[in-house]
Amino acid sequence: MTNIEQTPARKWDRLSNMSGEIHILKVEQDGEDGLIVTFSDGTTCGYVVEELLEIRPIREAVKETAPAIN
Repeated sequence: MTNIEQTPARKWDRLSNMSGEIHILKVEQDGEDGLIVTFSDGTTCGYVVEELLEIRPIREAVKETAPAIN
């Protein structure tokens, strides 16, 4: 048996701030495998490639078309 306690549930007033739309304002590369994202609610978050793959594990192939030759 462990002595780790469960964290208390968040208060509704904290979650009510999330009712509006949040947009991505800026994305910066952080090293070779990371991104720092700035959101419109004033928060930032860092992601590494492994985390991004967990968010969307199935990636779609990108088909690039050759430029037209005149």
